[in-house]
Amino acid sequence: MTTKVLLQHTDRFCLYKNARKGRQNGRNYLLSAVKSMFENAETQEGLKLGELYGYYGHGRRQLAGLDVPETAVVMVEGRPVLIDNVPGCRTVHLSIDDEGIITHTQEIFDNEPGRIIAGLLESRAGGWSWATSGKDGTVSIPTRFFGMDYVKNPNFVSLDHPAYMNESADEQEGKLLESLQSRGFTEAGAKDVASHFHKIGEQEISLVNPLLVEEAEIALLEARGEIIDLATQLDEEKAKSAGNEGMLEGLKTEHAAEIQALQTQLQESHSKVAARDAFLDDMLESLPVFVTETQREAFRSMDTPEDLKIVKGMFEGLRRTAISTLPIDRKNPPAAEKTTAAEHVPTISFKEPNLNF
Repeated sequence: MTTKVLLQHTDRFCLYKNARKGRQNGRNYLLSAVKSMFENAETQEGLKLGELYGYYGHGRRQLAGLDVPETAVVMVEGRPVLIDNVPGCRTVHLSIDDEGIITHTQEIFDNEPGRIIAGLLESRAGGWSWATSGKDGTVSIPTRFFGMDYVKNPNFVSLDHPAYMNESADEQEGKLLESLQSRGFTEAGAKDVASHFHKIGEQEISLVNPLLVEEAEIALLEARGEIIDLATQLDEEKAKSAGNEGMLEGLKTEHAAEIQALQTQLQESHSKVAARDAFLDDMLESLPVFVTETQREAFRSMDTPEDLKIVKGMFEGLRRTAISTLPIDRKNPPAAEKTTAAEHVPTISFKEPNLNF
């Protein structure tokens, strides 16, 4: 593309100190990544050949993509429309220092979009906004540089040509119209350009960051792919679970007789334990001493050292007791034997002892 250059303009902005509030989407650009993007072969070739074009507003890139072709077919109200994408400038120099300050030089073309950019620059309305692609995350890593567009709401405030912040809206509008007319626009044409400039500003605000539309679509496709993968994995796990349940039922059927036999053995074991406990209770009840519930439980279980200690203590107590003085049947004590008159023996009164082991 051979176009006459109207003027050359150099500007600077800082990635970390002058980001517009609410316009950067919380990006934290990786400095080394930006340096690498500026120094890579593709960017350097674009600078050398003068192919890193910029546009008046981001609208062309929104319609045709970041790498804007000379002509593009866009759909307007459902119908294809052929449009010419006429750039207003191109980037001829790029650099970044260790503080994150980017310096860029633009050749502004002597054509209608170029004269609009020049008029806006002169009135300090709007600013430069770079067009890049890459990856966003905790830090943003740009990988491709496409050019600098001139927009109403740039993400970064210029360090060299900031807008007049203390002027009223009417004063700013007057300077904008005056600057546009100095670039060859009629009064009516200047008003039309100013009106359009305000409209593209509204579009930029509504889109927040129009340059990430393409990346957002890619991220959405990747997210959908991940969802499909997860759904497939879930289906596989469900199928595997169903297979395991079927296998379990098969095993139950195959070993039904063995399971029934085990259940029968278990019931018999419970019956034997119950019979043994009943036998022990009868035996303990027949003893000529009172047996506590703790002692009964120790007899029944006999599976801990404490149980053994309790049972041994009970038998040792029995050994120390004069068993001959105890009734054999606590409910029917024996009557005293009759003696002769010569051998008067006092009647023995049998009382049930209160022995507690």
